[in-house]
Amino acid sequence: MALGVDGMKARRVIGKAFLLTLGTLVFVVCLTMVYKSMRSVMDIGGSCASGNTPYAISRPCPKGVGWMMTVGIFGMFVGTGISLLGVFPQGGPRPYVFGWSALFLSLGWNFLDYGFDAPGGGTSAGWLICGFVFVAMGGVPLLFLLSPRAARWALWGPNTERADDYLHPYKPPPIRTKSAASTTTATTTPEPATATMPSATSSTPYARPAPAWSPTPETALVPEPALEPAPPPVPEPEPKLDGTVVERLATLADLKERGMLDDDEYEKAKSAVLGEESST
Repeated sequence: MALGVDGMKARRVIGKAFLLTLGTLVFVVCLTMVYKSMRSVMDIGGSCASGNTPYAISRPCPKGVGWMMTVGIFGMFVGTGISLLGVFPQGGPRPYVFGWSALFLSLGWNFLDYGFDAPGGGTSAGWLICGFVFVAMGGVPLLFLLSPRAARWALWGPNTERADDYLHPYKPPPIRTKSAASTTTATTTPEPATATMPSATSSTPYARPAPAWSPTPETALVPEPALEPAPPPVPEPEPKLDGTVVERLATLADLKERGMLDDDEYEKAKSAVLGEESST
């Protein structure tokens, strides 16, 4: 455990935190450049031109708008990529999730601001329509934050169960057992009805209640076969030491393998067999 992150070295934690902070900062700076550039263009009517063209430019762009808009758009992609490299798999904020909403809500605010108060006075229906569309594109994705699970994933990373079960290298996942309801069988064997003693008001002796199942005539009165006890095991006869020397030695080896003779008894018996053979 290093710097509050399980299973990760301190150097890697610092590196990821740096990348996450740097990527978020780059995205915010580039988004501000696009936001300011857009307002500069809308101040002069919403359109402009610049550069060396064979045509006469009636409305030149404000100074620096061209490169600021270009750097801002591509810089937001770079900042998002850097943020992705800095996200911790064990948990932590994920700011790149809000990049889309931040872009379209900021641009939609520009359209609505200038749509209700156009530079020439009055309102601009075209800018108002663009403003409402951009606000919807940026605001609708934020509705997923209404789900506690989605909000926890975006603001703090994986949910608690997944982080505890699968992302901690030193904690094995819990053993999940089936519930008792899932292990019970769907079908049960009905119990046979038991005989009841006749009561004072009963007209039929030993009346039986109606069973929930209907046995067939062939199997209704057939008793279950009694289980006979298993016969006792027959002791295995011990081999006799007779026959030729080879057979007797093989018998002794078999007895030793079966554990009926230890090493000393086996050697004594073997010596006795060989001594008898040499004496004959």
